[in-house]
Amino acid sequence: MKKKIIALLLVSCFLLSVSSNTAHALNVFKEGVYKVADLNFSEDNQYMAQNVSQTEGAYLQIFDEKQVLVQSIRFQPDSEKFNLVKITPEFRIVIVGGGSIYIYPAK
Repeated sequence: MKKKIIALLLVSCFLLSVSSNTAHALNVFKEGVYKVADLNFSEDNQYMAQNVSQTEGAYLQIFDEKQVLVQSIRFQPDSEKFNLVKITPEFRIVIVGGGSIYIYPAK
């Protein structure tokens, strides 16, 4: 009986830890070009960005619908948080480098 309870607790702990990391990972972006419309960001929110990689830096650029650069940020490893410009679905976000950029609504 004790073995079953211990096994159940271990499985429960494992499942809880996996599901909590998955929710956070939805807004972590690697190197690439992203359409804001595909990211399901709300136009009503102001967003912040941070490099959560402990070892790699990254460079983020935001372009408007006319491919004009509107913001550029160089992230050091484990960077501070930066406010992003107001973004709309027509914008594109470009990330270059080995870092992992976490983009989230400012509260």
